[in-house]
Amino acid sequence: MKKRFNYMTVLGFLAGGIVGGGIALLYAPRSGNDTRKMIADSSLKLRDSAIESIQSVRDSAEAAIKDAQNRLAMVSQETKNYFARVKEVGLHSGNGHKADEKISA
Repeated sequence: MKKRFNYMTVLGFLAGGIVGGGIALLYAPRSGNDTRKMIADSSLKLRDSAIESIQSVRDSAEAAIKDAQNRLAMVSQETKNYFARVKEVGLHSGNGHKADEKISA
C-alpha cells in the first residue's frame, strides 16, 4: 500500500512547534542572551524541518506525476490497440454487429 502525504500533518507539526516554543519561552525564564540563542536554535530547527517537509512533498508529487504519466501512456496504447483490432475486424467482417463478437473472443 502506498503512503500518502498529508499536508495537514505537516502544518500541525509546524504549528505545534511554534506554539511549543512560545510556551517554553514563557515558562522558562532565561537571560536575554540565552533566550536569543534558544530562539535562533529553534528557528534553525524549524527551518530545517520545513525544508525537509517541502522536499518530501515535492518528491511525492513527482512520483505521483510520473505514475500518472505511465498509466496514461499504458491506457493510450491499449486504446490504440483496441481500435486497431476493431478496424481490422470491421473491415474483414463486413457487418458491424458481428465485429464486437469477434473482438471479444
